[in-house]
Amino acid sequence: MFTDLELKKVYSSSSDDLLNDFYNPVLERAVKYDRITGYFSPKILAIAARGMAGIFANSGKIRIITSIEVDENTYNAIKDAENYADKIKELYY
Repeated sequence: MFTDLELKKVYSSSSDDLLNDFYNPVLERAVKYDRITGYFSPKILAIAARGMAGIFANSGKIRIITSIEVDENTYNAIKDAENYADKIKELYY
């Protein structure tokens, strides 16, 4: 599926639109995305939503390895999501 893309050998944030020239087109066709990063913000999921939606549509998987330190807003969002998931389980399972 990547063969229909005209990918360059090298991309630069100073001369390319990395999101629209590389990430979204590649992620839209991907079935797996693995990333290791020292810092993670969930904002990237919103920024690259078009590409991420492609992975989900392809029944793909995303794995992110990152530091254990997150900002307070991210921590609270994760805790809220866990609480929401628990409530859903109580209602439906």
